[in-house]
Amino acid sequence: MRLTDRCHNVKYVLTICLILCFQGFLGAQSAEEWFNKGIEAFKWQKPNDAAAYFIKAAELNPDSPDYPFYTGLCYYQAKRYSDAEAEYEKSLKNGGNTDLILFQRGNLRWSMNNYQGALDDYTLVVNGGGKNASAALLNRANLELNMKKYNLVIKDYTDYLAMKPTAPNRANIEKIIALLSAEIKAAELAEARRLAEEAKRAEEEARRRALMAEALESLNNSGDGTRSISEGTETIHDEFSESELED
Repeated sequence: MRLTDRCHNVKYVLTICLILCFQGFLGAQSAEEWFNKGIEAFKWQKPNDAAAYFIKAAELNPDSPDYPFYTGLCYYQAKRYSDAEAEYEKSLKNGGNTDLILFQRGNLRWSMNNYQGALDDYTLVVNGGGKNASAALLNRANLELNMKKYNLVIKDYTDYLAMKPTAPNRANIEKIIALLSAEIKAAELAEARRLAEEAKRAEEEARRRALMAEALESLNNSGDGTRSISEGTETIHDEFSESELED
């Protein structure tokens, strides 16, 4: 076999291998096909591969809110948090499901330690009263617990149980509410004792200062009288001695 024929065969084999390896990627043409391939990769826990497919779908249909939203989910799983937040923003601008996007962005911001941002997103979802309102309320309570905002935790847990009376985690939530209530009451009693002790110390200090001021005032008044008597006696003695010498 000639060298040129061998080179031709090698190129042919390499071409077939590349086609077989990337046939799924090269075979997709429409945005929907790219999206479906992304969903399949997402199910198999391949967030980076899935994101590549969703981005390809978004390039063909940049006005869709779904493609950037799912890209954001993939980036979140891959711990590419800043990229995920940027994709959620695109989805919101494209008119995506605000209730769902804000809920997921709240979870993302919690992972980024942006606690206030997460609380703001959860609050918007709760106030919106949509499908994710109860889940957002529970997440907000859990985040507040992490931030040690115990009064807010009790309120949100109580509201959550009122919203979800048959919640499977009801017993645990009620236990947390009871423990936090007892801790808050103990802290309030300790603070009341501290304030009472401070008031008592302040009262004793004021009484001590009043007694000292009274003693000093009494001492000053008695000092003026003794000085005048002493001075008068010395004058009389001197005059008496001089008169006797003259006689």
